[in-house]
Amino acid sequence: MKTMSCPSCGKRMKRNGTTSAGRQRWRCTACGASTVNRYKRDADAEQLSLFLGWLLSKRTQGEMGLPARTFRAATSRFWKIWPVSPACDEIHHVVHVDGIWIKRRCVVLIALSGDGNVIGWHLARSESSAAWAALMSRIAPPDVVVTDGGGGIEGARRAQWPSTRVQRCTFHAFEQVKRCTTTRPRTQAGVDLYGIAKRLLKVEDADGAAAWLASFAGWCSDYDAFLKERAVVDGAVRFRHERLRKARRGLEKLCREGTLFTYLDADLAKDGEVPATNNAIEGGVNRQIRIVLCFVKQIFRKSSSNSFGSQHERSSDFTKGCGTYPSFLFPSMSESVTRRLSPLNSTSLPWWTILSTSADASLSSANTVPHFPNSMLVVSTIDWRS
Repeated sequence: MKTMSCPSCGKRMKRNGTTSAGRQRWRCTACGASTVNRYKRDADAEQLSLFLGWLLSKRTQGEMGLPARTFRAATSRFWKIWPVSPACDEIHHVVHVDGIWIKRRCVVLIALSGDGNVIGWHLARSESSAAWAALMSRIAPPDVVVTDGGGGIEGARRAQWPSTRVQRCTFHAFEQVKRCTTTRPRTQAGVDLYGIAKRLLKVEDADGAAAWLASFAGWCSDYDAFLKERAVVDGAVRFRHERLRKARRGLEKLCREGTLFTYLDADLAKDGEVPATNNAIEGGVNRQIRIVLCFVKQIFRKSSSNSFGSQHERSSDFTKGCGTYPSFLFPSMSESVTRRLSPLNSTSLPWWTILSTSADASLSSANTVPHFPNSMLVVSTIDWRS
């Protein structure tokens, strides 16, 4: 039943006849004030609720109480709302942060707690300090943050989480060296450095960390003259072994910052184990997103190869149309194809907790990065129900 509150005292009002124009008159039961204000219907809120009811359920568009075409016309604008993650005020011991690139100039920054739950995300154009700060500002500073050392993370951490310790993912540190030396180095210096970097993954205690630091310092001393050799390349004098120098600079920086062996700190270990790598987010969240994206791209390739000429194709699951589709993901597809494709009607969990953020969503953000189709991306886990 539609009710109104008194604009004077806030108490409940009751119907009190109509005016000569036929408008409903209301009278306050407490103060006696009268008004003819109509009940204001929020059509945008109703349409957003209808859209979320379809997005987070197994129902088809035709089962939402409207013709499917009418439903798409009324809700197509909601694909463009930028999702905002809810603030997380719980203090976690360990938080993993990483970014996964969906496409050029489109990256999802993700924060994962130590127990494997996604606690925040941010959709951005690049991994800049401002983008990472936008993510970190909505999360309580943890004791330790595990990172792969991506651009912008450190600057954002100093600004938002100044007291948080940093654990640099040792696997990414090893991969950084491997990119410079390859798995089959041509020089003895490269062979030795590759072996040292590989042993980094097996350090389990303080003695092992000290031995690793000593071996790296010895390598730097033994090959210092070798790395200073120069050669003339295209008329310019350059270092002969620039890739080895680059690998050395990367490890020296990590050693100076003291972020390689934070997981061995006894004081931090009292509150729980600190992982040495970012495998929890790389092998869990990011892997699931890549699986779904790969599946989606196969759907699009199959759909774009069809002519959509027969009646059977127009009535198939691939030709049901979905309003505005994310053309920034697949710019090569024609508009006629994207109009006919339907969003994935999978039973997986949506990649954003849109129900908890629907109150903060506004249509004013429609000029930002578009959303992805229903259940395309998954941040927690994919629930492959049979």
